[in-house]
Amino acid sequence: MTYLFVQIFLCLLLAFLIGLLIGWWMGRRRDSSRVSDLEAELASCRRALRDCEDAKAGDFGSAGGAPLAAAAMPAAAAPVAAAAPVAFAVPSEPDDLKKIWGIGPKMEELLNGAGINTFAQLANSTVEQLQEIVAAYGSKRLTDIANEEVWPEQAAMAAQGNWDELKAYQEKLSWREGGGKPQD
Repeated sequence: MTYLFVQIFLCLLLAFLIGLLIGWWMGRRRDSSRVSDLEAELASCRRALRDCEDAKAGDFGSAGGAPLAAAAMPAAAAPVAAAAPVAFAVPSEPDDLKKIWGIGPKMEELLNGAGINTFAQLANSTVEQLQEIVAAYGSKRLTDIANEEVWPEQAAMAAQGNWDELKAYQEKLSWREGGGKPQD
């Protein structure tokens, strides 16, 4: 009787060990294919990064070049009917984007990190591009209080030096009303 239990135990132990071996082998194959997929994705991301760096180096040298946010945006996310960029004088130093109503120090830092350093670049950005930049930051609070829809219009006024017009426009904006476009 004990001989029978020993034989059953050995058979179960052998089946268990074979199961472990097969599971390890299959898991290893699955992990190696996942590693291959991740390596291919990493190579693709590196190519996209190089393309963005090349676009940044090449596009901003010309007057009216596309903003970095547009160059870095995938083609599928680009707006279908993008308006032609407005030509502005390109300043030699970054502008103080905090002069735009709704942009504070954190938002200015975020925009600068995305390659938007001047009023002209901000004016040539679409609301969708700005919303993507703000959303990429990952702060729900910042996303909720950002008023991207009024930034390009204000930036265009600032880039053209229309400070009185900009001030009048900003006086129409109100935090209590959500800070959207003023009602004329």
